[in-house]
Amino acid sequence: MPPYTSYRTLTPHPERIRLLHVLPEKEDASAQLSKGLKKENLPPSSLETLVACTLSHASLVDRPVYDALSYTWGDASLTTPILIDGSIVEVTKNLEAALRHLRLKDRTLTLWVDAVCINQQNDMEKSEQLEHMRPIYAQAIPVVAWLGPAADDSDIAMQWIDDFGTQACALGIGTKPTLQLRHILKGSGERKSKNSADASIENFVHELGEQFSATNPRAACPYMRFGCPTKALAPLIYLLRSLRRFQATDPRDKAFALYGIAGDTRAHGFYPDYSKSCKDVFTNLARVLIRNGYIELLSMCEFPKMIGDLPSWVPDWSREVYRRAPLQQRALVRSTETSLTVLEPSFSASGITEHTEPEVRDVIGRNMPLLLSGTLFGDVRMVGRSWEAGHVNTWLSDLSVLYQDISDADKPTTRRGLVVWQMAIADQEIRQGTKKPRLSERNLLHLEQTLMGEDPCLMDAAKLVHLGLGDYCLQLCDVARGRRPICVSGSFLGIGPDETEPGDLAFVLHGSDVPYILRRNKDDNELRLVGEAYIHGIMDGEAVGQGEEPRTVTVF
Repeated sequence: MPPYTSYRTLTPHPERIRLLHVLPEKEDASAQLSKGLKKENLPPSSLETLVACTLSHASLVDRPVYDALSYTWGDASLTTPILIDGSIVEVTKNLEAALRHLRLKDRTLTLWVDAVCINQQNDMEKSEQLEHMRPIYAQAIPVVAWLGPAADDSDIAMQWIDDFGTQACALGIGTKPTLQLRHILKGSGERKSKNSADASIENFVHELGEQFSATNPRAACPYMRFGCPTKALAPLIYLLRSLRRFQATDPRDKAFALYGIAGDTRAHGFYPDYSKSCKDVFTNLARVLIRNGYIELLSMCEFPKMIGDLPSWVPDWSREVYRRAPLQQRALVRSTETSLTVLEPSFSASGITEHTEPEVRDVIGRNMPLLLSGTLFGDVRMVGRSWEAGHVNTWLSDLSVLYQDISDADKPTTRRGLVVWQMAIADQEIRQGTKKPRLSERNLLHLEQTLMGEDPCLMDAAKLVHLGLGDYCLQLCDVARGRRPICVSGSFLGIGPDETEPGDLAFVLHGSDVPYILRRNKDDNELRLVGEAYIHGIMDGEAVGQGEEPRTVTVF
């Protein structure tokens, strides 16, 4: 978006913001033109049709009255003109459409709009204003979410949502912890009679939940939690993981935009700085989080990376599409008043069950390596085929073949026939409400009884569903996506990233819940991260003391 060159500086006052005043529709836009502006420089559209605005400064301390506009910037190359203080300014078409739609007929509308109220050409100002995001939105009278002009009868859907919300409010949904949605719907279902509106609401919510959770159970999780949310701000790591698939015009905003809404950014010493490159921002963020104990960040790395020259251990937050989901999810503990989060299911490959800060050393040099303490567990000897959607039988067959190559002496003494079935889902169950548990003894017994005598090589998704193992099949597909079976040191069966190759090394890093696969570069002998792994038989600390002595692991 071409810069608006008439910005007056907001500094030195730290809580100053700009407000955009959208002039009423009836006001003649031509009257707002700045002196000396030549008509031949104007766009072909008549002046009367342009949205006319003015900018002013305000202090959050004075609690000014304004609406905050939330919208998608859209394609920055597609712009259209508006007037600001008599000057023609190009803004994205989506923003212009929002201003035109929200503009009042007979009075001025005061808005806070990030694209205009922040000088996007001034990195220092952007960094400073980002610290005010939370109070800016919190103090807004309303926050207006602009979804775009009506299309394909979307206005009918919006009217239905408005009616639905009114009825939900009347029922008390969302107003009290005791009025949880599931309890209200259960109560309405027990009535002897109910009107058609009640029935349609109940059926809609039920069908929506069923369809959404069936097609994408992981994505459905945040929307199917009926408990009362914690009042504390969520930690940065939780927000990064939860919102990683969202889009941002500037990739750095995938991190910076969370600064004002995360509860621990200042404690970590992470501050927005738009003068830094995307590589530097993401690298600094990764180092800060890992130093504070979030070694799980390594599990967020995927390859190839969209931003060139990122260290292998730094997640590329500019990605919007991920080929695999992490083996663990970070969940909010909603029964507490604090922003406590936990990793689920519960693994402890390093033998450490409490939140521990890993041993991290800072090194300044080429490619900014990460120094961790860890133990080499073994090398990858064999790999199976990468997961292909729908090929459940291939996944189970490759695990079975690798398992058969392991000597009997290295196999468990009990339930040997269940190892492949347990391995196929990384020893975890599908999400159950707000919990993501390990495979329980009860369900393990159910698997044993249901699959007794079944050949994994002949099993497919349809047969699993027929046997009543639909949830098992969903979990298998979720775990297998973006991964492949592996055999470590000829004795341990596992699941690793689909980039895993024979000769790669399996490490257990100090403070980590899961093992990690690293690869030694043939040209420079440096270790680079491949990704997280599930290795059956060492996920609860059994490998501690079995491998080499702990050493410093330098990852580039």
